[in-house]
Amino acid sequence: MEFKNTIFLKISAANPTLDIMAMNENFQCLMAAQVPILEIMQVMILLNAMPKEYDGITQTTLQTQEKSKLMFNYVQDAILMEAARHKSGQPSSKLQTSCLL
Repeated sequence: MEFKNTIFLKISAANPTLDIMAMNENFQCLMAAQVPILEIMQVMILLNAMPKEYDGITQTTLQTQEKSKLMFNYVQDAILMEAARHKSGQPSSKLQTSCLL
């Protein structure tokens, strides 16, 4: 059940913190049940769950980090910093790209 909940979870644009915490908790439950999800897959599931308002952070993350070094906590922190920027009215850092991977 945790896997299905995780795959279909959509992160709130207004306050992503609780949704990301729920996703992380689901990943931890899966690991405890001997169903580990690779870290890179956790990151891709998280990025896929993000609303359109966060496309910039998705692009920036995928362009600036080596795929082997992408970690859930790193991406979570980047998303939360972007959420804080959204709330404060500061512009986000969007990159234009034609190829993300």
